[in-house]
This record gives sequence, C-alpha cells and structure tokens, in this order.
Amino acid sequence: MSEMAGEHPDEVITTVKIIRETMDTIGKSLTAIENYGKRTRQISVALILSLVLDILLTIGVAVLSTNAISQSDSTRAIQHSNCLSANEARADQIKLWNTFIAIATEHPSPNETPQQKRNAQEEITQILSFVKSTFHPLSC
Repeated sequence: MSEMAGEHPDEVITTVKIIRETMDTIGKSLTAIENYGKRTRQISVALILSLVLDILLTIGVAVLSTNAISQSDSTRAIQHSNCLSANEARADQIKLWNTFIAIATEHPSPNETPQQKRNAQEEITQILSFVKSTFHPLSC
C-alpha cells in the first residue's frame, strides 16, 4: 500500500479531495433534509392546531347560535304576550269611554234644543270614532 501511495500521490490527494467534497455534499444534503423535516413537522403542528381551533370555533358558533335562537323564541313569546295584554288594555279603554258617554247621555240637559242635541250626538259619534281608531286591537 505504501508503494501505491508513494507512486501516485497526486491521485491519492485528488481522491481524498473528491471524497471530502462528496462528504461535504452529503452533509449539506443531510442538513437540508433535516431542515425540511423540521419545517414539515412545524407545518404539520400548525395545521393540526389550526384544525383544532377551527373545530372549537365551530362548536362555539353553534352554541352561540343555539342560544340566540332560544332567546329569539323567548323574545317572540314575550312580545306576543305583551301584545295580547296591550289589546286587553285597549279594549278596557274603549269600555271606559263608552261608559263615560253612556253616563253623559243618560242625563241630558233639560234646556237643550234639538240642534244642540244633534250637535252633541255628532260630537259623541266623533269621539267614539276617535276612541275606536286610537284603541283598535293590534295584530298579534
């Protein structure tokens, strides 16, 4: 062996250089592969976290929308109940005004002229018309 090394030292040096360059290239390739693996793992972890976050957000939105629908139904029920109560109050207002007018017309003034009676009846009709239009029932 020593004879070979002695006979062709340039070839040995060249071979060693080629081996060293090849080793450097292999080292760089391994480093690149290692970096690629790290990046791939980081991207995979980020993707998994993104999917988990997406699922959690979807569940959160579903819960919130379910609550909103439930509150909406409750609000509708309350509004309907309030509307019915308002209609009862409106009916009571009409009854009250009818009672006032009935009391007022039960005891007419003895000195009223027929024209005054007609005028009074027209005013009563106008008042009743106003009361009915003002206190008409709402559509619930």
